[in-house]
This record gives sequence, C-alpha cells and structure tokens, in this order.
Amino acid sequence: MIEATNILEQYLESNSIFAEGYLAEDIKNKNWSALFYIIYAIKNFSNNVRLKEKIRLLAQKRGVEDNNNDVRRNYENQLVEFHALYVLTEKMKYNFIDFDISSVKQCAKIGSNCDILVEKDEKYYFVEAKQSSTELMLKSFNSEYNLIDINKPVWPDELGKYIKRLVKEGEDKGCDFLVLQVPKWGLPNLSIDALSNFLKQVSADITYMNGNWYWPIKDTHITKLIFLKELVYWEIGIPETQCLS
Repeated sequence: MIEATNILEQYLESNSIFAEGYLAEDIKNKNWSALFYIIYAIKNFSNNVRLKEKIRLLAQKRGVEDNNNDVRRNYENQLVEFHALYVLTEKMKYNFIDFDISSVKQCAKIGSNCDILVEKDEKYYFVEAKQSSTELMLKSFNSEYNLIDINKPVWPDELGKYIKRLVKEGEDKGCDFLVLQVPKWGLPNLSIDALSNFLKQVSADITYMNGNWYWPIKDTHITKLIFLKELVYWEIGIPETQCLS
C-alpha cells in the first residue's frame, strides 16, 4: 500500500501537479478505495498524453466557492473515469485507446466527446462514465431541511428515471457503453436473487435470460450499461439497437 501511494506521489511531483481538496485528503488518509484506480492508470497508461491532464483535474479543488459538496461532486465525477478504465481494461479485457474522443456515430452532437475509447477484436467502443452526482447534491440539499434521510439509498424507481436520463445524455454523445458508478444506491450483493429483486424495482422491463441481463430502452444506440461496485461489475445489455457509423 505504501509503495502504491508512492507511485502516485512521485507521478504528481514529476509532473508538477499539486494535490488539493479530496485527492490530498485521500492521499493523507491512504484511502485505497479511491487511490487504487488512479494508481492503476498511472502504472498501465502513463504514456497516454491526456492522462496527465485527467490527474491534474482530479488534483484541483474545483467547484462553486464555499460549496464543499460541489467540490466533492467534481472530484467523484473525475474519479469514476479511472474506475471505469480499470473495469474495462483489467476485468473486461478491452484495450484502452484514449480519453476524450469524439464519437463517429451519427447520433453524436457536434463538439461532444466520450470519456474513454476502447477496442476489442478490432472493433472500437465509445464509453461514457457517470457517477451519482445528482443524488449526492440532492441528498445534501434535502438533508438541511430534514426532507429525507441522507444515509438511505435512493428509491429504486427513482434510479430507473435517473438512469434513463443518463442514457439520453450518453446517446447525445454517441457512446456505445454507459458506465455507472453509484456508491450511495445501497446495492445488494451480486447474487442473482438479490440483484434480480433490486433491478425489478428499478424497472419492470429488466429481464434475466440465459445468464444475461437485458433492458429494452427505446431510441438509443447504446448497447450496454456497465455498473461498477468497487472491484466488481455487472452488465445490462440494451437489445435491438443499431449503431450507426
């Protein structure tokens, strides 16, 4: 662990990056659950020219002045890209190509970028990674007025609406995969029964067939939802889509 955090600290120093805010706090506290993904990216993709800028953004204290929750939201939104990169390359065995690439899909809006581009079997996939920043901000605001319990997860039916909004955003960017990290959802363990009960509450349209999850969502070219939970993940395929290029 000490050796691993040294890798990050040496990278920051050699690239003249000063850690502020939550990255500085995570380094100080040796928060392995966050630092692991950053260190993995440095160890495996340090030659990528955009990685330094990604880590520089992560190290900055960005957000609305005097709004600590907004600073945390920006930090976690940046961190989820490193988490997605780890799962895509280490767990799912895709080859990393680059960060912040414009999709070639016809549905992509001009000037938009996808967070990550990966490749497998000579086919390229545009990926957008999202974190539950909406939930984070909502709970912080409502807790001030005792409207909801900030320690309880968001209701599953609200998750269904939230995910579909993110699918629409990903569609506008022309991505193939949408990666979602939702630490505050209170997700069950990954047993089929527990996960099935949970996902049925998210949407009655989600089905489990032949060892795979499916969720028909209209009007999207996205073919796969990838959910992150620490070092593991699960997928939900979106059937009957046609990717245009």
